[in-house]
Amino acid sequence: MKGVGVVFVGLLLSLLFLDCDQLWAGWSDYKESSLSTLVFCENEMNSKDVATCVPIPQNKYLVKVTYTGNFRKIDWKRYKAALTCIDILTENKGLKNMIGSYIYETQVKEGAKSYWLPIQDALVPILKEVKEGEMINLYVIRLGAQGCEWLFFIMAF
Repeated sequence: MKGVGVVFVGLLLSLLFLDCDQLWAGWSDYKESSLSTLVFCENEMNSKDVATCVPIPQNKYLVKVTYTGNFRKIDWKRYKAALTCIDILTENKGLKNMIGSYIYETQVKEGAKSYWLPIQDALVPILKEVKEGEMINLYVIRLGAQGCEWLFFIMAF
């Protein structure tokens, strides 16, 4: 039952900051996938200092990962690249404000591979209630890439 409340909080936060047509047209729009499938790097994709942006509607995913309980401040380059993508993809000020609510990243694992994903500040205390090592579903968007590192943002879990 706790998961339903968490998803509701994520939905509520998304609705406060976003144009519904852009990021939240329904949870069914999030395609089930895995981070390992979504993460790839082509040598010619771009340099480490350039952000490559992708349209949001095609880049919403539901991934199953293991929660580690680890958090850190968001990486500045990742944050800056996300803002660049938001500027390129939309004039929606709500979306820009929403990205400002991503202060931390949480570490998750998929198999042996570890990923750091930005998470909305308001979701951090709720996620901390999850037991370390527990499998969770994350609703993520992929805004683009910074060099060969994809920019995934947690919308809800």
